Amino acid sequence: MLSTSTRSSASTAWATTELLTDAIRAATSAARIDGPEIDGWSHTFVFGRQLDVRPIRSADFNDGQELTERAVAAYIAKYATKGAETATGTLDRPIRFLAELAQDRITEHARRVIRTAWTLGARSELADLRLRAWAHMLGFRGQGSLGERHGCAPATCM
Repeated sequence: MLSTSTRSSASTAWATTELLTDAIRAATSAARIDGPEIDGWSHTFVFGRQLDVRPIRSADFNDGQELTERAVAAYIAKYATKGAETATGTLDRPIRFLAELAQDRITEHARRVIRTAWTLGARSELADLRLRAWAHMLGFRGQGSLGERHGCAPATCM
């Protein structure tokens, strides 16, 4: 999502929605992070093929709310978590055994991610992540887990 204020100054006039969209698409297609080598296999992390870039305009806010950094961060946090809850195919409860996945009606992609979180959760070096406890949520402990570790909620840290 992009923040584009209706009020623009000469110093930001060059930053059009189209230019920012192109920059985001270029950055995500080029971004790569080398992950750990586990059991002789190297892992590289990249963005997936699905990328949803949308402008956020002043009209998107109710009650004439000023378009501040904090307002945009709250807006992004709201829709990022809403999208994660509705689109991921997560389960509504923790699993106790991997075999439970065969009985649940979830997407094959979610099933693979849950299975991966479960498998990684058995590794002693990853025990502090509690991946098995959170496998039903694709290994993710909730919207604030990363930010809270650093002393802030995501909406205020963006």
